[in-house]
Amino acid sequence: MTIAQFALEMGCNEAIGSKVMLSWYFYEVFIPYRMAYLTKATIIRYKSCFRKDIALRFGDYELGDIPHVQIQTWINHMTYAKAKRCITTLKATHETLLQHAGIANTVNAAIHGHSELSSVGYKHYLVPGEGTVTPASQAMGALIYKELA
Repeated sequence: MTIAQFALEMGCNEAIGSKVMLSWYFYEVFIPYRMAYLTKATIIRYKSCFRKDIALRFGDYELGDIPHVQIQTWINHMTYAKAKRCITTLKATHETLLQHAGIANTVNAAIHGHSELSSVGYKHYLVPGEGTVTPASQAMGALIYKELA
């Protein structure tokens, strides 16, 4: 499934209308999908973090409409442990979204730090100001170019 097909499918869903909100996606797609292979404890941890922190701030946002700057500002006001839990939950949700959208596994793995390009992942949220965004963007560009070639 391509991103366009996924967007069309999600936009045509009568249950959600023309917009896919993060909360809907998390509970209706992400949790059921991940329940098939994650432990009960991990699912409980994801749900707890989402309910207590993420949904309060970003639950009513459309998928794709959550600006990096707002995530960074939100994370900056948390303890490191709490920020790491929230980013892990967002990262897992985003990874599942890309899987469903048909993004190549090599690109998805690199985006989420599951490859040799681990600096491409979400580490820059937890260590702002270290200049990791530009190298991460360049690494992703190289990977996507290689994937399309």
